Amino acid sequence: TVYNYRPDIEKTVTKRNNDKAHQADYGVGDAVPYTLTIDVPKNITSLRTFKVTDTTVASQLVQKEDSVKVSGTGVTVKEDANKNSVMTVDFTPSALADAAGGKITITYTATVQDTAIVAGKGNVNTAKIVYSRTTNLTTEETGGNKPYEITDNGVVYT
Repeated sequence: TVYNYRPDIEKTVTKRNNDKAHQADYGVGDAVPYTLTIDVPKNITSLRTFKVTDTTVASQLVQKEDSVKVSGTGVTVKEDANKNSVMTVDFTPSALADAAGGKITITYTATVQDTAIVAGKGNVNTAKIVYSRTTNLTTEETGGNKPYEITDNGVVYT
């Protein structure tokens, strides 16, 4: 039997009534609570790459590194070339044996900026999980072996 141990990611925004959804309403200056729920594949220790990135557009939302909550791993929040906040959680797959087949939850807040989009399509915030295409730990992850990516979005209407 061949199994496809595919991870998944769900990005939700906590509404003011504490319900979680893919969209919510917040005003300028508000701290928006986000949750990323990652399904960890059963074969996680056989993967070379397993990381999560979450990008917010600087003119809309700004993440704060000290608001990120995830256990047992290093987290960085840096600006990209466009001044966007990019949170990266770079997991060490061999250290995630206890989470295999389970879930990892990452929570953080991002502050709505005064230049956020008002009405219209809202302020989209995208999270992405990147994971190895193969369980061969010695294979370079380039060309046809480039890691898979799965994305999910959260939208804040202002």
